[in-house]
Amino acid sequence: MKLSSLMKSKGYSFQDLAEASGVAKATIARIVYGQAKEPHPSTKRKIASVFNVEISEIDEFFAELNEAEDSPKMSGRKLLNSAAA
Repeated sequence: MKLSSLMKSKGYSFQDLAEASGVAKATIARIVYGQAKEPHPSTKRKIASVFNVEISEIDEFFAELNEAEDSPKMSGRKLLNSAAA
């Protein structure tokens, strides 16, 4: 599941998620914008707990993001934008 989709479903901004999870706002932004390829397990655990989802659902997002970055056709940002549409 896409982190941006989870955030949108709860109406969370980067700041809201940072406060709820204890993860730095800058780290949240790097994750959403695809600049963090594989965050620390504790970061994923904190984010998953806020949304009451399994870590595996958060891991799916990173797997898709990393696959997209390996593909010359779609960047991580494009993947996020296409998921939000």
